[in-house]
Amino acid sequence: MGIELNADWLIMDERIGRETARHMNVKVTGLLGCLLAAKHKNIVQKIAPVLLQLRDLAGFRISQELHKRILSIAAE
Repeated sequence: MGIELNADWLIMDERIGRETARHMNVKVTGLLGCLLAAKHKNIVQKIAPVLLQLRDLAGFRISQELHKRILSIAAE
């Protein structure tokens, strides 16, 4: 889909799909990358509460290690 639309980025969290996209030279980011970009652009003030809501309300799964790394990158 990203190739047909000539998209700058493909947003995908699923591992095999990301690997396939990269193999096709499509730039990929996931939901966490989008959240970091939103914080960088001051669209959201804090990522930590969003991560908790994603986990508790939407069943979003993230390892504790990745959770800590994302908050570190976001300076939270």
